[in-house]
Amino acid sequence: MKIRDIKKISLAIRKKWPQLSLGVLALFLFLALVITIALSSSFFTKKISIFKPSDNIFNIDKDKDDNKEIKKPECENCYSNLLTGIEQKNEFGFPVAVVIDNHIDARPPASLSQAHIVYELPVEGSITRYLAVYDSGQDLDKIGPVRSARPYMLDYVQELSALFVHVGGSPQALIDIAKDNIFNLNEFYNGDIFIRDENRPKPHYIFIDFDNIKNYIITQNREKPVFYTWNFKKDSENINLDDSDDLDTDINIDFGADAYEVNWVYDFENNNYLRSLNNKVHVDDNNIDIKAKNIIIQRVNSEVLDEKLRLRINTISEGEAVICFEAQCREGTWKKDSAKARTRYYVDGKEIDFSVGNFWIEILDQNGELEY
Repeated sequence: MKIRDIKKISLAIRKKWPQLSLGVLALFLFLALVITIALSSSFFTKKISIFKPSDNIFNIDKDKDDNKEIKKPECENCYSNLLTGIEQKNEFGFPVAVVIDNHIDARPPASLSQAHIVYELPVEGSITRYLAVYDSGQDLDKIGPVRSARPYMLDYVQELSALFVHVGGSPQALIDIAKDNIFNLNEFYNGDIFIRDENRPKPHYIFIDFDNIKNYIITQNREKPVFYTWNFKKDSENINLDDSDDLDTDINIDFGADAYEVNWVYDFENNNYLRSLNNKVHVDDNNIDIKAKNIIIQRVNSEVLDEKLRLRINTISEGEAVICFEAQCREGTWKKDSAKARTRYYVDGKEIDFSVGNFWIEILDQNGELEY
């Protein structure tokens, strides 16, 4: 390009500069207006906002598996309940297993709805009795009616190294308690710790105040036991109601007598099962419905031992089980290797992950019937 051509171009630009300046200025103002509107819109704000003002940016962890950012649990400095998997403010205390009466004249029971685990076990004459397991850190009133022990109850007590609360027991049960050195609170020798409700018929009138249990544990200076804990998982976010044919919303258990027929109906709103006994909603003495997040129907074999129809039940063994939570029942197995070994439950050969929450374990022998 020649010098005179460059001069011509330069002269043309100088002549047109006022118009170019106005154009550039207009473009700049337009872009500024667009950016201002975008930044003020709620949509854009949501898209670019990473933390709310109240968020603590240090309350973030990296998931080791997929490197995703996840928030820490809302319940900070909490403890896991060793029986239910629920996070709680107080440290787990001492497991307490109480024999609770289920005779028709003993109803309603006291504080049964607050138990973390309830074993329903057959005793004499097709009736059942409860072994209710609590945490000594719970805030409860009285529990009961408290009744006598049976040998097979001790196997579930020992797997938790729990304090065993009872009113006497069968001859073999009392022998085993002494032989196995089971930590127990027997009304026969500690009558002043128990209370009697004279408005209840005998022998269904003996209760115990939970504070008395706590004080007894303290006076015995026992170390907290260590026991195997089950596996837990988070609740599913939703249950597909379109697959209603695959949902198990109604569980019926027949122990052999009408007054002890059990029905569990699934409550979709609360994601648990509501219990009925003898065709009535089962409530405790505070009129609180009895519910369960996890229901286990554990099949066992039993045999009659004497003229009083006392039973021997093979709790240290293995067998079939049906495990129900989140409106689905899974056929599986159970296994318990020794009196002190925790009973473990399997589906397809793998130990199952339960829903976080309480348990009802229905010990059903060969005379009982199950329908779901």
